[in-house]
Amino acid sequence: MIHPLRIVAFLFLMAAIILSTTSTLLQAQTWVVRPSGTTKDLMEVSFADTLVGVAVGREGTIVRTSNGGVTWSPVASGVLTTLNGVTFASPMVAYVDGDTGVVLRSTDAGKTWAPVANGFNKVLWGSSFLDTQTGYIVGQQGLIMVTTNGGNSWIQQSSGVPDILYDVVFPTRNVGSVVGRGGVILRTTNSGVNWFPQNSGTGGLSLFGVHFADSLIGYAVGEFGLVRSTTDGGANWISQASLTVDTLLSVASYGKNGAVAVGRDGAAIYTTDAGKTWKLDSTGSTVDLNEVTIAGSSFAVAVGVEGAILQKKFVLDPTDVAVEVDVPQGYALYSNYPNPFNPSTVIGYQLPAGGNVRLEVVDVLGREVAALVDEWKEAGVHQAMFDAAGLSGGVYYYRLRVRGTGTTNGGASRSGSGDFVATKSMVLIR
Repeated sequence: MIHPLRIVAFLFLMAAIILSTTSTLLQAQTWVVRPSGTTKDLMEVSFADTLVGVAVGREGTIVRTSNGGVTWSPVASGVLTTLNGVTFASPMVAYVDGDTGVVLRSTDAGKTWAPVANGFNKVLWGSSFLDTQTGYIVGQQGLIMVTTNGGNSWIQQSSGVPDILYDVVFPTRNVGSVVGRGGVILRTTNSGVNWFPQNSGTGGLSLFGVHFADSLIGYAVGEFGLVRSTTDGGANWISQASLTVDTLLSVASYGKNGAVAVGRDGAAIYTTDAGKTWKLDSTGSTVDLNEVTIAGSSFAVAVGVEGAILQKKFVLDPTDVAVEVDVPQGYALYSNYPNPFNPSTVIGYQLPAGGNVRLEVVDVLGREVAALVDEWKEAGVHQAMFDAAGLSGGVYYYRLRVRGTGTTNGGASRSGSGDFVATKSMVLIR
């Protein structure tokens, strides 16, 4: 059941933007439920091409499709542990990873599976294979392991972090990114010989999924609707307004400019302009969707709890899509979510035009405790995370000031030379 506060937050955010009218696949088609043949939670899905795909999940569950995801059939895994990840290294070779360090390999497009020894008895979460011989798997306690001989042997690489690592992707042979608990982002430019932490700016909230459209453009998603994007191959990451406060668990790109992300309570968002703007997408589902993948240029498939499999077919090549984005009408400061909160909360605001923005938090005496934003922001809907770690419980106020707008709006005040100013309260509980 969706929490009423989430519904309220959605209404505030949805009212802030007029959705663009475009003929992209993600708007033109609806998500369709496909019978999976299982009631076990499905954790991840991968396709070899537009016909053959494999989904994996709890208690060693593997289901396979050979008709583009229309129907799925069970496949014996030989294990009873939870399987968390699956990826095709080629049309015939695929790898599965899961709890207790299990790794399985298929050489017949997922019809049969055999265990691969690796020597690491840890929970494994995600993988990325460059070809049938070279691949990376990440997991518990900062584990990153690599094989260069098709899984016959594995070497542990030093991540430098103790946190759970949830996902890994290599947009090129040498450059890769890993995301994990606490907002960890790691990057390598030498095939994992060295991994370096990147600034995610999540305030300690976790990132669960990462994907690249090409060697430069990538996306990472996580708790409370966090979306981070990069345009320089993962060297720098910027915050994007997702228009949702539901946790996002997975993201997949469609062409160079399109991407879709899914998460808790059936949440889904998409972009058609390389992450500049994100829009809400209705899946018609209320179950957690753990993973989404793109099969060629034909369709998206999402999997989730209780054997859920959803499919959305594509109708256009994304490079043929022209997107017209309407900007918000008027300035606004949204109510933070969650509220009350501990220790973090998300604050949203909208700008009808670019401007110098300052978003600050003050205590009941008017003393500043945090400056969340103090820079130029483009027109659109924006979000900022407030981490109150180290502060005492009680009432705090957050104030949005946009300099030199010459505008009043929605009960807010005009100050100085026409600044837009709005203030709201929130409660930190301990």
